[in-house]
Amino acid sequence: MVMAFPHPARNRMHTGYKTIATVIVGCIFSARTRRATSLNELSQAINKINKEETVILAGDLNCRIDITQDKAASVISYLENEGLSLINDKQEKTYICHNGSSTIDLIFSNMKRLHLTGREALNNVVIRKHLPTIAHFIMDTTQNTAPSTSMKYSRKLSPDQMRIEDPRVNSAIEHISRGDMDAGLETMENIIMSAMMPAKSVARKAQPWFNAKCYEARKKTISALHKARDSGLPNHLKEYSHTRRAYKMVLKETKQHMVQEEARLLTDAENAPFKALKSRTPRFPRDIPIQSGKTTFVVSSRKQTEEQMRGGKNLRTTHRNSQLKR
Repeated sequence: MVMAFPHPARNRMHTGYKTIATVIVGCIFSARTRRATSLNELSQAINKINKEETVILAGDLNCRIDITQDKAASVISYLENEGLSLINDKQEKTYICHNGSSTIDLIFSNMKRLHLTGREALNNVVIRKHLPTIAHFIMDTTQNTAPSTSMKYSRKLSPDQMRIEDPRVNSAIEHISRGDMDAGLETMENIIMSAMMPAKSVARKAQPWFNAKCYEARKKTISALHKARDSGLPNHLKEYSHTRRAYKMVLKETKQHMVQEEARLLTDAENAPFKALKSRTPRFPRDIPIQSGKTTFVVSSRKQTEEQMRGGKNLRTTHRNSQLKR
């Protein structure tokens, strides 16, 4: 169950909660918040979420969906382009005051592994203007909710962590002295695993155009070099010279290809400067269930239809003439 409760003490805010099952994003924007600010805040929150996550976004967006409003249309269009669907009923009011009512407390979701079973606004709450909006979901937990990430570790151990693990080291020594080798080795393995330091990511030093083909040519050249130095035979030296020339040629061609590709991209950008405004792939692509069954669609042009009609007419005329002759 997800509940969208507004926070009237702030003009705008977005916060997220990561659980084992889903990511919940809470948002609140005041009525004075501009459209561009709302879109920017929502974009910052969405860009921090993994594409494979189950997402529920809820809060007081101050975008009326019960009437036509430009700000609400822009915000909803942006969220739908990102793969989120509106859960609310447009005619179910969520804000009631002395001068009217509106639907501004909204709930969105990408509906990944979720099934909506009900939604409602609690009309019996009279101590506040905003009515709590509730959506009931059933989650399918048979699939993995988040991709597994593997941490890379170095061969170094943390001295501080090893000092903390001194009591466990003594415990492992006691297990081994009593002849319980399995328990002692398991304890030592856990100590080493807990003290291992994460590997530092090394920045790329090679040129951006140095691809896998260049790497293979370089490895082949180095191998030929070591072979020529170890043997000193003329044929091995000749082979190394030929391999080195080929390696230099691969580097030259790869670099030229990258320069040409960048020039092509610049030309395309100049020819289509508004390409960035076109619709893009949503961040949370949804799986659309398709019911079983087979439907065949036949599309024919006007010319084909006229030819088929004339063909049928000619067949009927020929059949009638043959009957008259008889």
